[in-house]
Amino acid sequence: MNLKDIRAEETLQASSYYKKQNNEINICFSSDKKYAKFLALTIVSLLTNKNADDNLCIYILDGGLSQKDKQKIEELKKISDFTLNFINFDIEKFSCCPVHKNEHISLAAYYRLLISEFLPNLDKAVYLDCDIDIKTSLKELYETDINDFYFAAVLDVDSPKICKRLELDEYFNSGVLLLNLKKFRETNFCENIFKWIEQNKSILKLHDQDVLNLYCKGEIKKLDNKWNAQQKFHKNTQGAAVVHYVGRYKLDFMLNSTQYLSKTHYTKDIFLTFFRKLLEKMYKTFVYWIFRVRNKDKNTKEITIIGFKFIKKRNK
Repeated sequence: MNLKDIRAEETLQASSYYKKQNNEINICFSSDKKYAKFLALTIVSLLTNKNADDNLCIYILDGGLSQKDKQKIEELKKISDFTLNFINFDIEKFSCCPVHKNEHISLAAYYRLLISEFLPNLDKAVYLDCDIDIKTSLKELYETDINDFYFAAVLDVDSPKICKRLELDEYFNSGVLLLNLKKFRETNFCENIFKWIEQNKSILKLHDQDVLNLYCKGEIKKLDNKWNAQQKFHKNTQGAAVVHYVGRYKLDFMLNSTQYLSKTHYTKDIFLTFFRKLLEKMYKTFVYWIFRVRNKDKNTKEITIIGFKFIKKRNK
């Protein structure tokens, strides 16, 4: 090979390397053992619908995954190759974060707050919840300009109601985030956030989502709803790039992800989870139909007895 050919080959290699780097999409998940099966479903949807030249680098914040879970996630590379990293960390860091009893959200929801610390070599990353169906490549989302913002996100379906509670103009859902990790580090977010949480515990009802909306107020970029179409009460999500199943039981998520099921290595586990969650929902619905008392507003409460509802004024 002569000098001219060698230089041409070096140029081609450099061009290929640049192309690969240019198409890199850094994606971060957070999961414990309980959500491993849902994580697998979400990753299968991501791999199935990505562009052929998307270079996916997946980082998983490990909140207690078993070695078997990690192996099953690793085996998803058979669908389409990607870079995989499990990030270990001290869970005690999050001990001050409030988690309410009888809720389906665990402490793992807060792990995303420290992504800029866990991934110190990245300036940008997409964070995704584990109850998501990705319908298309995330390249367009990843290339969104967020230089002047902490992150980009879609408004929460309950934004108007939550805005009243927190006295905000807008309230964003934290299930899909395009994170400006560089800005988080430049503003010492990780060093300050736990002290802030300790001081504001009493107003935090929706965990990390409240934290991000309040702390980053005014520096959040609004995304098109297609990037986080929150499927709640059978809302129409036609044309969405990302469908987010925000309900407690994840029944719709499992039903609408059957095309990915055989590729997850969790087929039996997901079937059993589906029927267990279905029975749990039916039982609670029946109990609420028999007897339930809830606050309707500050002056009245609603009482349900065998399906009949009565309004009663609250005692002053």
